[in-house]
Amino acid sequence: MNKKARSIEHEVKFWEVSHRRLGFSDEELKVLFPQGTNRRFKLVIEGTELLERKIDKQRRVWIGRSGSQHLHEGDILVCSLDSDGTIVITKTS
Repeated sequence: MNKKARSIEHEVKFWEVSHRRLGFSDEELKVLFPQGTNRRFKLVIEGTELLERKIDKQRRVWIGRSGSQHLHEGDILVCSLDSDGTIVITKTS
């Protein structure tokens, strides 16, 4: 985790692909959401823009079919917080 740049690396798990959600640990959420997770945000996954997303009580975010179509178990994602509050996710492997 790189706290200065507000970005993390996240390994995609099997359940995340099958349930079309991304689950984050408490440490990852503190980096991505320093003011807390009680707000809606825009999420961009590999160029696909997903509006009005929110972290649920189990620390997951719904990405749906359009967000998960290129994700596979074991992929490494770089998740970073943009200057306007958008979470940008890119796949590195």
